Amino acid sequence: MKVICTSILVLTILGLFTTAQRAPKLLKELWDDTAKPFKEGCIAETGVNPQYADRIFLYSEFINDRALMCYLACIAQNVGILNASGEWDKDIFVQRAAGTTPAMFNSCNEETKAVSHVCERSMAMAMCIVRHVSTL
Repeated sequence: MKVICTSILVLTILGLFTTAQRAPKLLKELWDDTAKPFKEGCIAETGVNPQYADRIFLYSEFINDRALMCYLACIAQNVGILNASGEWDKDIFVQRAAGTTPAMFNSCNEETKAVSHVCERSMAMAMCIVRHVSTL
């Protein structure tokens, strides 16, 4: 029984990871282009591994790394989708995060609102959006 439960858990985790990998390539490229003007400044500010920063948007590689989470928050603040109080701006988010619909935003905002730290919430929001666009 323990082997079956472990196998199910591993398959679930792998399923979530591979789902994130199926976000449309064009959207990933647009997300990367949106972040590009702020990339170097946010790398310097957060101390994120530059390889993680290079791969987060183009490959949807969500590494469990605090600096990467804060890098996403930094990018979001610079793009204008996350205000200084750590609140998302729905209109700007939908406008600037390619492929995001108001319904996706509402769903992900609801799913992540209980996450108290802005860095962790930024990662959770990004993962949620990728999961939603992967189903398109």
